[in-house]
Amino acid sequence: GTEGFQGYALPLSHRGEIAGLIGAKAERLAWIFCMVDRATVDATVFAAAEGDWPADGVEFAFRARPELGAFPLPLRSGGTRHSEWLDFLTLSLADWLEQVEGASSKQVGRPVGDGVLWPKGEAWAYRREAYAEMAALLARRADPAFRRSVLGEAEGSEVPPEDAAVALAAPAMHAEVFGREPSWSRGISQPTTPP
Repeated sequence: GTEGFQGYALPLSHRGEIAGLIGAKAERLAWIFCMVDRATVDATVFAAAEGDWPADGVEFAFRARPELGAFPLPLRSGGTRHSEWLDFLTLSLADWLEQVEGASSKQVGRPVGDGVLWPKGEAWAYRREAYAEMAALLARRADPAFRRSVLGEAEGSEVPPEDAAVALAAPAMHAEVFGREPSWSRGISQPTTPP
């Protein structure tokens, strides 16, 4: 399970089976998604938005959730610097854009125990600033200057079609989904998963 979803989880001993079904790259992203402390993801997003990128040869790293031991989750480059990080941001943004309206349409209970995770309508506030920055960063995936200076690609390298698609879709989908947010909740911010 993730920070906010504990209703169903497979044991880690099934990772190999899952990789056999969906591929090693997809399984690794799903594993990170379930293990990660989202505050460490957001720290990398805000650092990148400020132009604070890791030194050449160094990738971003996340940490596992505290209850799992807060161990490092180093990210890999897949031929292009920061490729796993960008793929993880794509997954994270797409996941939340798919859920936020439904989560906001009702009161959401805590995944474990009693109480309320979000009152009706307040799910819009969850990591609002981080998701906006993810969309902006992902929009740069097709920018040749970004690909040279940040991703380390050679001058004149062709942009992979999937990166071009993400660069167009991420900001457009973020704007479309968050454009439907009611005006009363737009000033609410909840940067972390509620305890």
